[in-house]
Amino acid sequence: MRFSSVLTAVTNQEKETDINATTVEQLVEELIAKYGNDFKERLIDQKTGKVRRFINVFVNGKDTRLTGGLKTPLKDNDEVSILPAVSGG
Repeated sequence: MRFSSVLTAVTNQEKETDINATTVEQLVEELIAKYGNDFKERLIDQKTGKVRRFINVFVNGKDTRLTGGLKTPLKDNDEVSILPAVSGG
C-alpha cells in the first residue's frame, strides 16, 4: 500500500504500509483505524460514504472506480495506491 506525499501529513510521514484486506473497503477501514479521523476526512466523503471524487484509488494500476469501487477485491501482493487527483494548467 502506497500513499502520495500529500497524504503523509495524516499517515505519520509514512509513504507505505502493509495491511491485510480482502476488499478496498476493508483496507480503508483498517487505514482509518491505524491513522484516525484526519485520514478518514481526507479520503471519505461524509455525505456519500464513498471515496472523495478527487481521490484516486488504484489496485495494480487500475482505477477502482472502474473495478467495483470500495467492493473491489484484493489479493495477496496486490499493490494499492491512494493518490489525489492532479489538476492545473
